[in-house]
Amino acid sequence: MKAMLLFLILVAFGANNKALSQENTQVQQLIGDLKSNQAVKKRKAVTEIAKLGQDAKSANPYLIQLLEKDRDVLVRRGAAEALGMTGGDASTTVPALAKALKDKDVDVIAAASVSLRKYGKKAVPALRTALSDKDNQVRRHAADALAAIGVEAKDAVPDLIKAYQSESPNMRRGNVQIKASYINALGEIGPDAKDAIPVFEAVLAEGNPDRQLRRLVTDALRKIRK
Repeated sequence: MKAMLLFLILVAFGANNKALSQENTQVQQLIGDLKSNQAVKKRKAVTEIAKLGQDAKSANPYLIQLLEKDRDVLVRRGAAEALGMTGGDASTTVPALAKALKDKDVDVIAAASVSLRKYGKKAVPALRTALSDKDNQVRRHAADALAAIGVEAKDAVPDLIKAYQSESPNMRRGNVQIKASYINALGEIGPDAKDAIPVFEAVLAEGNPDRQLRRLVTDALRKIRK
């Protein structure tokens, strides 16, 4: 009986090793494609790496390099997405994704924002810095990431309030969307964003003509006061 049990354990161990070896081989092949001069190969590789998730963590240095230097926007966007799925070392991945928030393509910015939120509290310092960027897309996506992080983003409350108050009072649609991102982030942080209460109360007292903004402020106040 013991001999049979030992045999089964060895078979299972061998099967696991074989599967692991196959995974490692697949990742190495994908890393090889990341180094290719062919954009199509690199696009496919970043997509497959994202699917493998943490099993492809060893590809992170190559993904970071593509995110920072590749000319193909689809490769950069895919690299940003993959870095959020592989769950690599935050000390190197978060700065790379934060830098990508300044990419010239808005889809890359959006992908970097989505990936940053997966690093939670570790991404908050970089996102706080991004709130003061001159580019409104960078500010908006940073605020959206902080909203997704929620309570763990409480250190960003002063930065969000400052960003909201610094935004142009002009009620163009784009401006309202940016303000909405700040409001939503403060609401998602909840009671720890209590310093925003007087700011939001003033908005309602002023009778701001934008219905969406008033609705968002009212909803944020409800979440903060709960």
